[in-house]
Amino acid sequence: MLGFLLLTACFLAGCNGELFNGKISEGIIEYQVSYPLEDPDNGMLSFYPDRLIMKFKEHKYKAHLDAGMMEACYIADISKREVVNCLKLLTTRYAVVMDEATVQEHNARYPKAYITETEETKEIAGYTCKKAHVRFEGDSLAPIDVFYTEDIKIKDPNWCNPFPGIKGVLMEYQIMEFDLLMHMQAVSVRPKKIAEEEFELEQNYEVLTYSGFNSEVNKIVKSLQQP
Repeated sequence: MLGFLLLTACFLAGCNGELFNGKISEGIIEYQVSYPLEDPDNGMLSFYPDRLIMKFKEHKYKAHLDAGMMEACYIADISKREVVNCLKLLTTRYAVVMDEATVQEHNARYPKAYITETEETKEIAGYTCKKAHVRFEGDSLAPIDVFYTEDIKIKDPNWCNPFPGIKGVLMEYQIMEFDLLMHMQAVSVRPKKIAEEEFELEQNYEVLTYSGFNSEVNKIVKSLQQP
């Protein structure tokens, strides 16, 4: 989110001119990841991922977090209404394939979000982003502000996350996972041809049920959090 990558004229021409108005339907968004509630002196912070890379292609996207010995990815196929969640720790590799009903079950862990649009905007990674204020049912989570753009062409990008009421691509937001508050802010958006194979699960993952995957992930997270 500190700047926007300038592109060569030939690359712009290769994307059918969409980039002249800032709209792209295929490329890579890089987010900076921070942990606002964590003690900066916590030595474990150095093991947490500080970048999230999202590759997208119209109705598909893949978000990838790399923390060295541990990697996580989230592959969403919007046309199929299907999500693949995967986790790799050294030689251990687990994955789960979730249909729309399972995705809704997964997101039910979060309190219902009430979204209020505002007139405010913010420049993020070269895009003028709209601000929305989010309040959660029961005030179980603190209200947050999110910023999004409608100038990146991903159809219904938030159908599978806790913010389905926001119709643009999230460029700055917060989410709670494994008792960690993670703050994401886009630092760059660049067009790039993305191969279909990028959205396929590698064959060396063990595919588990939804409950089995959550059980194994929780075991891994707890083991990593132990002093």
